[in-house]
Amino acid sequence: MSGELHELYASFATGRKSNLPELPVSYSDYAEWQREQLRGERLEATLDYWRRELAGSRAEIAIRGEPPGEVASGPRGGEVGFALGAETTSALGALWREERATPFVGFMALAVALFHAESGQEDLCLGANAAQRRELETQGLIGFFVNQLVLRFRPRGSASCRDLLRQVRDVIASALEHQDLPYERLVEALGLSQGADGPLFRFKLDFQEEPKPFHLPGVELAEIDLGGLPVRCDLLLIGSPSSEGIVGSAFYDRTRFRAQTVKRLLRDLSLVARLFAETPNQSLLRLAERLAEEVEKERRAERERIDRFGAAALRVTRRRSVRV
Repeated sequence: MSGELHELYASFATGRKSNLPELPVSYSDYAEWQREQLRGERLEATLDYWRRELAGSRAEIAIRGEPPGEVASGPRGGEVGFALGAETTSALGALWREERATPFVGFMALAVALFHAESGQEDLCLGANAAQRRELETQGLIGFFVNQLVLRFRPRGSASCRDLLRQVRDVIASALEHQDLPYERLVEALGLSQGADGPLFRFKLDFQEEPKPFHLPGVELAEIDLGGLPVRCDLLLIGSPSSEGIVGSAFYDRTRFRAQTVKRLLRDLSLVARLFAETPNQSLLRLAERLAEEVEKERRAERERIDRFGAAALRVTRRRSVRV
């Protein structure tokens, strides 16, 4: 898309005809093709897959923290940033390459490990986007192709972090093979009501490639802050690679979570990432135990810091009293 914009602007600025090739298909051609694919036996086979995959699933994930109560005036959505660190990201990348997992798969595995440790649930449904541009002809075509997928994971405490990574990789691969069914059709087929919160998942993840630098000849470009993303689920985690490691933001529904709850989750995500990278063959149960130990260690250090600060303030007060 950026290459096309660059070519169109350059041709307009110089008064020449653009060199963009004619598109082999239009978006209407794709829409008609998709309708043809979602009929008859192919549609039934896809529906059967999702019915089996999501039978008895639940969207809720238990997260510790006080409910927000009445939300003050302002936007419904909040945003908190996070960073996993370059050293941790490098170690994770080596593990992901070893297990033939993409960064998105690896990022999803970290989230599953976190939510499993947080809730104790061994059945988790998370949402994700599918680009739906598998055909070469659609790569340069303007149009909304994105579909939402429901990914159901079954983490077990006895399984290792590496086992979880493989499970996440396989679940995502299987879901992508059946990605053509529109999410709305799936909700309808399962006899569920479509609401703002989403009946099949409440938490969603996305992983975006680092944006490439974009320049137009003779034009100075600047980013515009649009005020965050609209809230369509309880929590949306978006990560992307950078020179400092994986960075991103958590967009959350302020009627569901307090800011401090989301900040705690992101702090725990950073800890999970480090523990995952350090010992990928440890069990998820042990990961949860080490996570609790690390959190308690940080709390003790914070209490000691506060105590030292209080003692130092008391000594200053006493010295001032003596001077008086």
